[in-house]
Amino acid sequence: MSSPSSLPTRAEELSVDSAANGNEEISTALFRPDEGWKEKLAAAGRRAYPRAVVGGDAELEALAWDLDDDEAWPKDPQKATDPATRGTAGDSPRFKPGRVLRSHLDAVRVVKVIAAPAAAEGDHAVEAVSGSDDCTVKIWHDLIGENKYAAALLYRYIGSRPITALGVTESDATGSKVIVSGSLDSTVCIWRYPTAERSTYDPVDELVLLGTIETHGDAVWGIEPLRNDRFACITADGSVQIWEWPTCTLVRSWQYRASNPNLRGSVSKKPPSVQIPTAMALFDAQDGTEQLVVAFQNGDINLYDPKVSERELRTLVSCESADGTPERQINSLAVDLANLRLLVGSEDRSISVFSLTDGSRLCSFTAHLDGVTSLASLSSDILVSASHDTSIRIWSLTDGGISEATDAASARCIQDLQAHQTKGAEGVLVVAMSAGHLQPVLVSAGADGTLRVWCSE
Repeated sequence: MSSPSSLPTRAEELSVDSAANGNEEISTALFRPDEGWKEKLAAAGRRAYPRAVVGGDAELEALAWDLDDDEAWPKDPQKATDPATRGTAGDSPRFKPGRVLRSHLDAVRVVKVIAAPAAAEGDHAVEAVSGSDDCTVKIWHDLIGENKYAAALLYRYIGSRPITALGVTESDATGSKVIVSGSLDSTVCIWRYPTAERSTYDPVDELVLLGTIETHGDAVWGIEPLRNDRFACITADGSVQIWEWPTCTLVRSWQYRASNPNLRGSVSKKPPSVQIPTAMALFDAQDGTEQLVVAFQNGDINLYDPKVSERELRTLVSCESADGTPERQINSLAVDLANLRLLVGSEDRSISVFSLTDGSRLCSFTAHLDGVTSLASLSSDILVSASHDTSIRIWSLTDGGISEATDAASARCIQDLQAHQTKGAEGVLVVAMSAGHLQPVLVSAGADGTLRVWCSE
């Protein structure tokens, strides 16, 4: 009988079996055959993931990855938020996991992060508004306060259908905040924003619902608050609508190059000429006017002035590679106003950067292993992206230079965050950044029904 010391270990058995079969050793989190186990483990994970687009993995391998470079991150947190010094990978904040908010019972599809006045003068608390497939809109108070265990659920609004769009705006008359939520049943609800003194278990306020709007446009895919107590929304019937929310009045409605703006019906019954809007973003132009950027199913991105015109100012981007199929549709838009750039995330796993001035493509690269679901601009050169592959990635758009070249070297991934779980082939559905707070705060939400708060170090 062999002594215990002479028996082969499990690692040796795996090595012998793999050598006999002519296969290479496979790195796992427990089996680390050599010093390069970390790189092999990452490569093995990318090889094991289903390839949705031929050649996509080669593009991901070509990207620059500096995930473990601690020297690239600032030691002084004030430097990360100073507009005069931030803008490169070395000046951007590094995010660490914070709280996990688990109150939703289904996928969370939309999140807005806002700054609310705190108890201390001059300080601001970070609040989040989330909408879910469980037909509720919830407000989360004090995401990064002294309580280390859970943020307070401030209020819950119950709708009739899954929430697909959100917007937070202020009344011009009173200055009070209101929440605008869009649903899968084509309705838009206007909610009164609760005060910080309100408790989760206080009696229901019957006056919390200020109004309900019937858009007659199938599902509401996006909402953007405008000036003068108005908001814009895009619907599944192909229309872009402008509403005045205090009176629930439709100001104007139009479709993509369609002569009949009142066309209604399901997506399957519409003629091919009616293009469905898939994403929308709002920004202030250099002349001070508001401008809407709307992406359509055929890949075109049009620029509109919601105040004076129902026709596009111009077609900003015309994607020749888009074929109108869901595999290539645009899922998210973000505006980098400092550099006049438009950031586009698509279902084909790519992120593209276009000039807002002339619509030229500045760069394009494969960013994820699955479709890009959401984008958020942290600063003029730092971009946050989310995907169905459950990853959240922070990108630097300065290293390698943003130019007319379309190579993947023009973007560099500086942090990869993994926390959410997949459900029904969906992963991370939305990312949102704080505004008006000293430290950047990132909030992500996904199909697993959780919101995760990422705080800067």
